[in-house]
Amino acid sequence: SGGLFTFKREVFNYLPAQGDFSIEEYLAARLIKKNKLSLFVYDGYYSQIDSEREAEQLRNNAHVLGFPRQAKRRTWPRLVIQG
Repeated sequence: SGGLFTFKREVFNYLPAQGDFSIEEYLAARLIKKNKLSLFVYDGYYSQIDSEREAEQLRNNAHVLGFPRQAKRRTWPRLVIQG
């Protein structure tokens, strides 16, 4: 499974001053306590793209996966978790 995190700049207010930390264990827990975490579940196709070669492979195989050549932008529903 894959995950993608996006944050607003204010997330830096919740990071430790120094040292390593886990987004899932440290940061998410702090954001939940402050009611600052929201997420949505995406039930579609996901592919990690780390290079131009992988992006080109996905573009070339989009028709096999049933995607149009240019995906249309959509607004996804949000599921807000309050803790």
